[in-house]
Amino acid sequence: MKPLEELSSAELKEFIAECKIGYRDASVMFEFETAKMYKERILEYRTELDKRSKAAM
Repeated sequence: MKPLEELSSAELKEFIAECKIGYRDASVMFEFETAKMYKERILEYRTELDKRSKAAM
C-alpha cells in the first residue's frame, strides 16, 4: 500500500468508507480488536484529509 501522502483525497475517502463498513461488521461480530484497528485507520485517514483541506485554504 502507498503511504498516505501519495494517496489522492478520493482514495482516502474510499478507504474511510471501506473502514467504516469493516468497523461496523467487526462490531456486530464482537471482534473488538479488529473494530479498534478499523477505528484507528479511519482516524488516521481523516486526519490526513483534514491536513490537506487546511493546506488548500
